[in-house]
Amino acid sequence: MIAADEEKLGWKEVESGRLEAAEAHFRRALELDPERADALNGLGVVYLSWGEYAQAEELFAMAVRQARERLPQRRRVGRQDAEALVPYWRGLYQLAVTFARQGLWEEVLPPLDTLLGWGPSPYTADAFFLLGEAQHRLGHRKAAALAYEEAAQERPLAWYALGLVERQVGFEDDAWEHFAKAVRRAPEAAPLILFYPKVLALPVFPSASESFAEAAGFVAEQIDLWDEASREMLFEVWQGLEGP
Repeated sequence: MIAADEEKLGWKEVESGRLEAAEAHFRRALELDPERADALNGLGVVYLSWGEYAQAEELFAMAVRQARERLPQRRRVGRQDAEALVPYWRGLYQLAVTFARQGLWEEVLPPLDTLLGWGPSPYTADAFFLLGEAQHRLGHRKAAALAYEEAAQERPLAWYALGLVERQVGFEDDAWEHFAKAVRRAPEAAPLILFYPKVLALPVFPSASESFAEAAGFVAEQIDLWDEASREMLFEVWQGLEGP
C-alpha cells in the first residue's frame, strides 16, 4: 500500500473516532514517505484529541514547514495549487487550535493571519471564528466583532458571539439584531447558553444531531465570555421569537 492510501485511511479513522487506528495509518504513511505533510497533520490531530498539546504543536509546526516548501509563488491560486496548499492551510489552522486549547491567545494570531492572508480556503470561516474568539479574549472587541461577522456568513453560531461582543461595547440595537439571527439560524445554542450549566451538563448522546453537538461544543468553549446582562438580552430575544 502506498503512503497516500495509508494517509487517506488515517483520516477516515479520525472521522470515525478510532484514533488508535488512525495513528497507526498515519505512522505507516510517514514510514513510506517521510515528507507527507498531511500525515503529520493527521498525527497532530490525534495527539490534539488526546490532549497531548506539546506533541500536537510539534507535529503541526513540522507539517507547516514541510508544506511551505511546496507552496506556489503567488497568492492567487488555481485548483491544482489549492490541492497543494491544503496541508499548509490545515497545519496553520490546527496549530492555532492547539494554542487556543492551551489558552495561549497571543500565539493563536500569527498562524491565523498567515492562513487568512492566502484568501478563501476550506478553513476561512473556522479561522475567522477562532480569530474572533482570540481577539475577544485579548480584549480587542472591535477586532473580534469584525472577525465574527466574517465567520457568521458560513457559521451561524458566530452570530451569538457577534451579538455578545456588540452588547459588551454598547451597540445594543446591533446586538439585538444579531442575537435574533443567531436564534433563527442556530436555535439549539440559545437554551444551552441561557440555562447553562444545567442543560449542557446533560450528556450528548451519539444519536444527537450534528448541529446540536456543534452548538454544545461552542457553548462549552465560550460560556465564560457571557456576562449576565448579555444572557438577559438573549433571553428576551429568544422568548420573543419562541412566543409564549
